[in-house]
Amino acid sequence: MKSFFDWEEEVAFFTQYEGIIYKVMKDLHVPRSHAQYEDFLQNGRIKLVEAYVEKSKQANFPERFVGFAYRKVRWKLLDLLRKEQRHIERSAHWSDELNEVMSDVHTDMGTALCESEWVQQIWQALDAEEQRLIYEWAFVGSSVTDIAKKFGISRKTVYERRKKIQLKLMPYKMPKV
Repeated sequence: MKSFFDWEEEVAFFTQYEGIIYKVMKDLHVPRSHAQYEDFLQNGRIKLVEAYVEKSKQANFPERFVGFAYRKVRWKLLDLLRKEQRHIERSAHWSDELNEVMSDVHTDMGTALCESEWVQQIWQALDAEEQRLIYEWAFVGSSVTDIAKKFGISRKTVYERRKKIQLKLMPYKMPKV
């Protein structure tokens, strides 16, 4: 496969324009310590070359290339940041509603809690499948993806079942001790 640039052109190109990527990352508050920093940098380089190829076909190149490239790289990195955020949100173990219902359970969950009438009421309100899902979320700490793989169901099904469990448990409030 033929490269778009030869070696010297590539070095000159990135020497001249790679600062655009660093500026975008700075503007988007992506520090060097970010777990995906190198991936973002590489994606920015790819998008920079794509912008160059696209803009070089136009008559007003190179006067407006820097602004054009900045926008293209920014949009790409924003997409990556949004995907990362969606992944974080989707892999959350508990929703706010379920946290409210189960608010004080995390403190003393030993045998006293498991033997309490309140926990037995909740447990009896759930079917066997729901009990296994609650066990995976609350005690094992599995993510939605892990639960889906373990039970051989889709992530969407896990979300739907979790919502059903949340609705089912809303009437049960932790008794005041």
